[in-house]
Amino acid sequence: MAAAADYPRILEGLTAALKPYHIVEGGSYQIDAQVARLRELVLQRAPQSIMEIGFNAGHSALLFLAITPPETKVVSFDLGEYAYVFAAKRYIDSVFPGRHTLVTGDSTVTIPKYEEQVAHRMKNPATAPPLLFDFIFIDGGHQGDIPMKDILNSLRLARDEKNIVAIDDISRDPSRQAHYTVEPTKAWSQMVSAGNIREFVVVVEVSSGL
Repeated sequence: MAAAADYPRILEGLTAALKPYHIVEGGSYQIDAQVARLRELVLQRAPQSIMEIGFNAGHSALLFLAITPPETKVVSFDLGEYAYVFAAKRYIDSVFPGRHTLVTGDSTVTIPKYEEQVAHRMKNPATAPPLLFDFIFIDGGHQGDIPMKDILNSLRLARDEKNIVAIDDISRDPSRQAHYTVEPTKAWSQMVSAGNIREFVVVVEVSSGL
């Protein structure tokens, strides 16, 4: 059974599992300040269930599983476009059996139908994925209305008002804006302005709130 102290070792294992593949997209794992803040937020909430949009090469899911107790489960939503997504999934299952669920497809479609999609797995409590989440990490599609839909759809699965939501690729500094930050920043700002989310920290280009 892997533990938080094993994280560097199991991260090396994931790197080895992904070595045969060309990783197409980057992630928050590449910025130390974001990794540190995600770790702090997860430990602060002590979640029994974590939802993430954007599994990609599995780095965030691996972090979440490594720093939480064996009872905590993680559900990841990802398009599943690349072979390395499934290589990462196989590795994570080998290290954390029964704790991770990967839902593939367009998140704007799969999240609203989440309960229906996992209904067949609810008979076995040992491997049944959670239906509500204490911690939500959003790093999915960055274009058009996808960021807003992902935020709204994921909030429907939040366990309570103490739920922590973290979203990647937020930039309030015009000099740091990039094509992938525009729509996530707009969507997040609209949710904060509307009072749906209470923002309490912004780190580099990652923003987190309640």
